[in-house]
Amino acid sequence: LPLNFVMPGNFCAEDVYYDDFDLGSTDSNTSVILDGGDGGVILKPAFYDDFTGSSLSATWLTGVWSAGGTDVVTGGNLVVDGASAATVKSFGPGSSLQFNATFSSTTFQNIGFATDSAFDAPWVTIGEGNTAGTLYLRDDLGASIALGSGLIGSEHYYRIDWNATGFTVYVDSVQIATLSKTVSSGMVAIASDFNTGSGTLLVNWLRATPYADS
Repeated sequence: LPLNFVMPGNFCAEDVYYDDFDLGSTDSNTSVILDGGDGGVILKPAFYDDFTGSSLSATWLTGVWSAGGTDVVTGGNLVVDGASAATVKSFGPGSSLQFNATFSSTTFQNIGFATDSAFDAPWVTIGEGNTAGTLYLRDDLGASIALGSGLIGSEHYYRIDWNATGFTVYVDSVQIATLSKTVSSGMVAIASDFNTGSGTLLVNWLRATPYADS
């Protein structure tokens, strides 16, 4: 006779949270990720960090801009204050940088692509320049395209798509801005907050594509 059982009425057979998915085993081309507070399984991106540990891994390079600056991993976030954190790995056209982050109302707080961990040009970021309180799509040549109001002080999902002739920015999955700019050289991903003590930059997770083949 075939085996059978009765599903309890108050039991839901589904995986929702990160820990649910993490109970299984992934292959070399898939990763368990945080996804909007829950969890998920995706094809492995070129780079991913959900900051669930107690310190940054060796996949990052850190630096200090201002006295007392720090990069701290705590509470499931990378907290940047007067410092920077850049990926060791570099990326090229066709890459997409995606992250959940909370920006403070301060100057020179940015997340995006840069030539290196020293923030050398060329660079393209989402962030604030010398004016606090509004996020912009910014670059090293002075581009500054406002991304809308109400983004400071709360967590949002951001994405920068880098193609052969420019960059496209999405906020909470809605396309907001484009920048015509050709960059063919490799760039790293960087999170940077120049001023110590004027409001931290929180990154909940960050990933960069392309994804692995299925």
